Amino acid sequence: MDSPPILDACLIVKDEALNLPRCLASLEALRPLLGEVHVYDTGSTDDTIAIARAAGCHVAEGYWDDDFARARNASLAMSSAAWALTIDADEEYVGDPAALAGHLVGTGCDVFSLVQQHLDEEGRIAGRTPYAKLVWRDEVRFARAIHEIPTRLDGRTCRIGTIGESVASLRHYGYATERLRAAKAERNAGTALGALSAARARRDPTDVIRSARHAARSLAALGRTDDALVLYAEALAGFAVGTLSWRLTAVDITTTLIESGVEPGRTVAEVLAVVVLAVAAGLGVLYARRLGGRWAVAVAMAWGLAWIGWGRLADEPSSTVVGGVALVAAVVVLAAPARVRRDATT
Repeated sequence: MDSPPILDACLIVKDEALNLPRCLASLEALRPLLGEVHVYDTGSTDDTIAIARAAGCHVAEGYWDDDFARARNASLAMSSAAWALTIDADEEYVGDPAALAGHLVGTGCDVFSLVQQHLDEEGRIAGRTPYAKLVWRDEVRFARAIHEIPTRLDGRTCRIGTIGESVASLRHYGYATERLRAAKAERNAGTALGALSAARARRDPTDVIRSARHAARSLAALGRTDDALVLYAEALAGFAVGTLSWRLTAVDITTTLIESGVEPGRTVAEVLAVVVLAVAAGLGVLYARRLGGRWAVAVAMAWGLAWIGWGRLADEPSSTVVGGVALVAAVVVLAAPARVRRDATT
């Protein structure tokens, strides 16, 4: 009896007749490491299915229900390989198959992150993003309707490794034109807002926070800056200060403000300012604990917060809300070292 292949490719597609031939051609470079190519179609009305079958792919005619993880898992279920490359039709594989094989044998990882190279209209690399694209199929499935993430079936934390671009990377053509970017942004926003509504209905605070960030990213891509900042503020307030999710959300907010080129509406600006001030207060408390209650940092931060508060109360642009919160934050930061020192003596 033949042993299962080391690696299969698993795709989810819909109306990808233009992109699919390029993707499938790139996968031929992975032979003989690559076993089968599995294509889960979510309702194509063009020649996608015919192209996949003519290329010898294993095709399943499925459905779309605004859940990327479910569709991704359906494609994984079609495979019997140890590893699955979850490549998309608008991507193409480039790399060194022999070197890749060495990573997949005897590894202690459940997932490998590959670099996705985003190409612009001229075919130049406009950006790079790491994505979990290689998964240990027996142990890993995807979760979340949008921006799906790999999770172990037994609930344990995924062991994630990285593979260099020279070994395996994915050229991404999906955002090469403004029309493609707009179409995907609209699709992702609808899915993300649906996932957020479902999380609110379940009253799951952890999922609400995560879904709020995903929805904010999609709205920012559509240019709906004010709506995005409101959800970003909700997410930032929910994540623990200093965690990876908190830091990534802070970066998202900064990027959104820089790229928008517009000043948010007053209400959104005040909400964002309050969240930032609350985070600053949290950092002040954190620093006091880690530095053993030293006064220098606390006094400097409190002075800055108090200056902001007085400025918003007495000068333009005035804001009683922001000014009041800034002064409260200053008191919290200044009181933190005293509390740390008192706790240390008890």
